[in-house]
Amino acid sequence: MVRRAATACAFGATLLAAACGVDDPVLDSGPAATKVVVGAADSVHSELVAEIYAHALARAGVATEVRQLDPRVSELAAIDAGQIQLGSETTGDLLVRLNPTAAQTKPDEVFTALNQALPQGISVTDYAAAQERDTVVATTETAERLGGADLEKIGSRCGELTLGTSRALTDKVVKALQDEYGCRFREVRNYGRADLAAGLTSGDIQVAIMPSSTTALFDGNLVALADDEYVFAAQNIVPVLRTGALPDAGIVKLNIVAAELTTSDLAELSAQVDAGKSAVDAARGWLDSLDL
Repeated sequence: MVRRAATACAFGATLLAAACGVDDPVLDSGPAATKVVVGAADSVHSELVAEIYAHALARAGVATEVRQLDPRVSELAAIDAGQIQLGSETTGDLLVRLNPTAAQTKPDEVFTALNQALPQGISVTDYAAAQERDTVVATTETAERLGGADLEKIGSRCGELTLGTSRALTDKVVKALQDEYGCRFREVRNYGRADLAAGLTSGDIQVAIMPSSTTALFDGNLVALADDEYVFAAQNIVPVLRTGALPDAGIVKLNIVAAELTTSDLAELSAQVDAGKSAVDAARGWLDSLDL
């Protein structure tokens, strides 16, 4: 399903583009579309998602190419400027950019509010389970000692814990953790993002705030603590496109991709790229593994 909104909005943008065409040999039946340019922001995750979208669309008969965006330009701004037709965003961040007073945090509520805030001529399709959302993380040993991998369960014991974070916590987040879970940490320490996992395993900190798609979360030693109240707003990956840029077959394909792409998939694909595989090969391998 494509969602469309009627709120008018304009975005200025500049783009430095390095384009590469996509010519996937596995094509579904259906009419070919005018070439669709898929934008990739300056991150491994964004590049992977762009390649997944581009190759999935190619298999639906839509001609595509992937274009690297200037780091200063959002994908939404590039779409508005006509420099790309399709990109990916995270639902919570995009909602706040469009409506800074938005208070929704749960996935469906965020998505509904996002649809209401979208500028005229911009659409989104279904969002994926895959998220790039902040989460509170502990080692499996610590979670077991505290009584479970759940903020609700450990809230009363936060006074025993030192929290590591790679950025200053906002008063809003600190208050929300206290209000929702009764969680008041013994101490908060700032770390470099790359050092958080080591800090957890060494015991220097007992919990840390890390992105949900961090590769280290899927090695069996670390666990994300359930945040059922969504103190950290949902950040589901969602395709954002120029309304009318894709044929129906392309929309269906993006929705199928959204139904399959998980946070652990994104972490695994990122690990493959870190190990030397190209984003193109990683994306195509993921699509092939699901017969997409």
